[in-house]
Amino acid sequence: MNWKSLCRFLLALVCGMASVIVHSQTAARETVRLVSSRQDVGAKRIVMQSRTVVYVFNCNEGAAGCIVPIPDRPYYLITDSQPLGKMDMAWLKDLYVEYHEATNMGIVPAWKEWSDGLEAKDNESFMRWYRGVGVYWLVSLTVKK
Repeated sequence: MNWKSLCRFLLALVCGMASVIVHSQTAARETVRLVSSRQDVGAKRIVMQSRTVVYVFNCNEGAAGCIVPIPDRPYYLITDSQPLGKMDMAWLKDLYVEYHEATNMGIVPAWKEWSDGLEAKDNESFMRWYRGVGVYWLVSLTVKK
């Protein structure tokens, strides 16, 4: 399968899930925001926080989904036990990367322009979506007091 065919397939898959992702489970979900990021040799360290928890993530530099989130933007957290509609960690690990022997977590943009772009059903919107999703392994989490 070539890159163009893969993009078309993934675009169709994502757009088919768009209404589920955008309209289900988002109203009550807590979001996380970037606190800091650091680039090390071969890896990135990302610190994000919600109202109640601080998360520290790592990802392998160059791996699909190893992004630095946009500052001051909200993201939904996806875990094995907390999917977003039909988007779950198994799907993200298949699409991006899986960190074996670690707790994998994903982040998905929670702002309206991002989800509206999914409805457009074009390659540019899909690539904007694809580049906005992060997949990491959990280093630590701290519950805020």
